[in-house]
Amino acid sequence: MTDIVLPSSFSSDHLTFNSIERFNDGSGYKIELELESNPFTAKYLLFIEQHVFDTFTASLTVLEESLTGEAILKPDYESQFVKITAGHSGHMFVSGELITHDERGQFLSFNFRTDQTCVRQFLNGMRRELQAVAF
Repeated sequence: MTDIVLPSSFSSDHLTFNSIERFNDGSGYKIELELESNPFTAKYLLFIEQHVFDTFTASLTVLEESLTGEAILKPDYESQFVKITAGHSGHMFVSGELITHDERGQFLSFNFRTDQTCVRQFLNGMRRELQAVAF
């Protein structure tokens, strides 16, 4: 798999999907996510239901085409999320929360700014990868 990167066009910040693996039963995906939001970095496994991923992809398509709205990638029964929101003049805002549900209970809230051209590249990368992992 080729990394799917959503860079910031203003800094070294980025959100990367290092891998997207379809569940054996086709009900969703395991996404290996990498984040740099200065000064923080994180590697995180995100487990997403199929309908959630489909909604995120559809919302991201509308966002990229209309430069309005938001796309949220959030599991049904957990509180971590990634959100991409349209701003003014083609600016996009990437934010989210990554949470561990273990004995350490860690929490990372992040945000950075990017632009519409970066969102287009990210969306095209997701589409290519989804075709590669389709049944």
